[in-house]
Amino acid sequence: MILVTGISTGLLVGINIYKGNEQFYDKILIPIAQRLPPETSHKLAVYACKFNLFPKIKYNDPESLVSQ
Repeated sequence: MILVTGISTGLLVGINIYKGNEQFYDKILIPIAQRLPPETSHKLAVYACKFNLFPKIKYNDPESLVSQ
């Protein structure tokens, strides 16, 4: 039961991160990250950047924000 729960939780988290689900970030990921000690949060962020765990943002800024 622990194995199935762990795998399904990991799959759910992975799918939500891959799709960039804003509600997942706002309601689950950010509150968990804010409860971690700062050093642990920093190490996890560096690890995520090192292995490209989060997809690149597909959002483009509006033309009014583009500098010339």
